[in-house]
Amino acid sequence: VRFVARSATVIDLADFEQVGPPPASPAGSLSVVDFGADPTGAKDSGTAFQSAFDAGAAQHRTVWIPPGTFSVNRHLQVDGVTVQGAGPWHSVLHGNGVGIFGRAAPSPSTNVHLSDFAIFGEVKDRVDSIPLNGIGGAFGGGSTISNLWIQHEKVGMWLDGPFDGLTITGCRIQDMTADGINLHQGVSHVTIEKTLVRNTGDDGIALWSEEGRLGAAGADHDNIVRFATVELPILANGVAFYGGRDNGVTDSLIADTLVDGGGIHVGSRFSSTPLAGTTTIARNTLVRAGAYQTTTQSQGGALWFWADQAALSGNVEVSDTVLRDSTFAAVQFIGTSVTNVHLLRDRIEHPGTFGLQVQANGSLSVANVTATHVGARRGTYICPTANKFKIVGTVKGLKGRYCGPFPKPR
Repeated sequence: VRFVARSATVIDLADFEQVGPPPASPAGSLSVVDFGADPTGAKDSGTAFQSAFDAGAAQHRTVWIPPGTFSVNRHLQVDGVTVQGAGPWHSVLHGNGVGIFGRAAPSPSTNVHLSDFAIFGEVKDRVDSIPLNGIGGAFGGGSTISNLWIQHEKVGMWLDGPFDGLTITGCRIQDMTADGINLHQGVSHVTIEKTLVRNTGDDGIALWSEEGRLGAAGADHDNIVRFATVELPILANGVAFYGGRDNGVTDSLIADTLVDGGGIHVGSRFSSTPLAGTTTIARNTLVRAGAYQTTTQSQGGALWFWADQAALSGNVEVSDTVLRDSTFAAVQFIGTSVTNVHLLRDRIEHPGTFGLQVQANGSLSVANVTATHVGARRGTYICPTANKFKIVGTVKGLKGRYCGPFPKPR
């Protein structure tokens, strides 16, 4: 047999997964089918699902979603209930407006456990006034969300505080018109781990500590993102901290930002609370991160700090992190004043322009930080006539300082 190639096809990305057979239903569980849900998707199952969730909560029994594609064209509310599917390849909720929501803060749902199913929406554009989210509301009190597959929604998980105590693990969130996950206003003790976020229309994962009606209590605090993968945020950042205190991102891979964002961002923006406590950025890898910032009309760094609405003075510790093939600068400081940032044992590898790009007043300490194959000017961008910025320590491999027109990336 002879094959003749007529044209070339480039495969940019392919996901493969071993999918096992669906498990049996948990002992003593309530099946949504017994409440009238249709696994063929021929009729809407929203009312049946809600009846099953309510019964599961009242009877303290697990609600089982068997294999099937169920049409759900509404929000479903959960509180004090365990909902388990046969796996996200087998148990699918699909529809226009489909989403599972906790109670609204300040009376969040508690003791909720969602696992092993998919939520596929039909969102085609972004309308911020409509809550078209896969998961929404508020969940606390030891609630868990695990092994969910959420696709084609506006936001994968938009969670409004105040609430405390939630673990999100092993989820995949793809093809959102806005954020992947947003912890908004007064959210605390949340762990996001082993989760993939890809192709979002805004931040991949954001902790937005908006003051709003809560004032200082709007600070997100004591939250951690770890062992996560964030790829291709079309707008904004891979992981962003807007104010808040004592939050962090560790052991994560963030790649391929496109516009108005970087790999990891710390900023005083969007009416956020002051940055306080210690923000921990450790053992991450940022690949091809950074983008042109249309709001500041400047080249943006892979790791960037923006003192926009107020000075950034909270302690930030960046350690054992690799910044590889940054589009422009590896690390950027911009705005009024940025202080208390510490780089320790980090590696800057092949940035497109500078190792450090300084467009703010303030200070930075570095120790055991190296830079290799630096782009256009082999050093640090800083204009002493515009900014007073003190760098304590030396980045090995950065040679000289430059002030002038921004060069094209190498």
